[in-house]
Amino acid sequence: MAQFIADDTSPSVAGSGILYFMSDREGGAGGYDLYVAAPEGAGFRRPRPLPGFVNSEHNEENPWIDPRETMLFFQSTRPGGHGNCDIYVSFVVEGRWSPPRNLGARVNGPSCEYDPSITPDGKTFLFSSFGRGAAGTHDSYAAFAAAYDALENGSGNVYQIPVAALELEREARAAMPPAPRREEWATRFYEMGAAFSPDGERMIETLSQANVYDRGYALVMRTRVAGGWSEPQWLSLPGPGSDLDAAFSPDGKRIAFATTRAADGTVRRDFDLWTAQLGPGGLSNARPLENVNKSARRLRTRVDPRRRPRLHLEPRRRPGRLGPVGGAP
Repeated sequence: MAQFIADDTSPSVAGSGILYFMSDREGGAGGYDLYVAAPEGAGFRRPRPLPGFVNSEHNEENPWIDPRETMLFFQSTRPGGHGNCDIYVSFVVEGRWSPPRNLGARVNGPSCEYDPSITPDGKTFLFSSFGRGAAGTHDSYAAFAAAYDALENGSGNVYQIPVAALELEREARAAMPPAPRREEWATRFYEMGAAFSPDGERMIETLSQANVYDRGYALVMRTRVAGGWSEPQWLSLPGPGSDLDAAFSPDGKRIAFATTRAADGTVRRDFDLWTAQLGPGGLSNARPLENVNKSARRLRTRVDPRRRPRLHLEPRRRPGRLGPVGGAP
């Protein structure tokens, strides 16, 4: 009997320690759905689909839960959006999740927006997007190169917009367009996501860098310094496999992340959720999350680690290695 292969990825941890993540395991509403698992002992209880109006027959992905569990942001391919995938928000109303609300054209564009989060101070909404400022057609190599050296070159970027502009509390505020992230975040790689420690002093990003160390995705961490953020510190574990989508524990001492690694050192065909201790020397004591992951086959031959499940409906191939090199918003 063939074994079903499921991706378990994109963890987000509430202040209570409850885990939210996405999975395409059997038994969901359709495609990728959002799941929740309560902590129990050293692991978690068996995950269950998020109840209420959130999951649909379409894809629901990349959840971000606020620490108090009063609102949930996620990406969906449901119809009626502005592009291939839009970011939505749902609120807890009388103990239940409300019907999701599209964040509108201030955030969502004609391509795909994903990886939502809010900074620990509650003032800035961050999200990833690709396709903005795409290079288009040029008459010379110099014009082509200049377009791809721009901060918005059609590759993936992290964007920011004031939380107040989202009108999450339905207050009348002026709309503000999203701005590319500050220059100190920019690299030549394709960046996505921004997970902040509870104290706001550390930030973990996912980089696409398949031409480095034979990986597709890797985690890097920056610390807050005078005037901005430090240079990225390599955080991914050694060995083959992709690591992405980190989330801090409520005490900031551990992270949860998605990986194609297997406990026996081989590479998986799908993504599992792991946890690891975060210390001055990086990650240690990494292990799969107990009772959370859907069992799947392992590959003992080399596979392409660049496959990322959430963007399988893209109209074109993701540029990947042609990330921005800097520039002020």
